[in-house]
Order: sequence, then structure tokens, then C-alpha cells
Amino acid sequence: MKRDYLLAGADWYRNFTLQSLFEILSFAFGSAPLLIALWQWYTGDPNSENINWLQMGLNATAWIVLITTWPYLKKQNRQTRAVFDQTIQTFSRTSKNNCNISAPSTVVSVEGQI
Repeated sequence: MKRDYLLAGADWYRNFTLQSLFEILSFAFGSAPLLIALWQWYTGDPNSENINWLQMGLNATAWIVLITTWPYLKKQNRQTRAVFDQTIQTFSRTSKNNCNISAPSTVVSVEGQI
């Protein structure tokens, strides 16, 4: 179950798939509010007076941190997933009924009992 929760994502550079396209689009759409606010400010829209520049800067910083750490996070999760896959393969090779672990034998002494 833990293996399935890892965000491994798609490989954007080696194996471009539909999932890769959707990941890139999600990052592009995630930056849309920032770009819209900048466009409103640039064109002199009256709504641009309501822009909280501190919040805008924090959102832009968070977005930049996310986009730069996302490939590293996916790489780490793929490595962790590979470890989980090896462990799962180890468990699947031994069946539940034919376990190679033998129970310790117990020796009971009956001497001295009446």
C-alpha cells in the first residue's frame, strides 16, 4: 500500500506520455493566477489595486520551489518504489503455506516426574 502512495509521476524527458503532458499542464495552470494578476497590473486594470504583493511574492516563491523540487521528489520516490518492488518480489517468491522458517524444537524432559 505504501508503494502506491508514492508520487512517482511521469518521466518528462525520457518517456513522454499523456501523464507527462498533464503534469506539465498542471504546473502551467498553477501559475495562471500569478500571470493574470501581473497582466492586470501591467495593463492598469482597476482590480490590480487589490493585489496583495506580499502574498503574490510568497505564492510565486512557493511555485518556484515546487517546480524545482518536483523532479527530485519523483526521482527519490522512484528509487523508494524500486526498493519496495524488490521487497515485494522477495515475499512473493515464498508462498504463505510453504514458509522456509522452521519452528524451534522444544525438548521436554520427563525425568523426575511422578
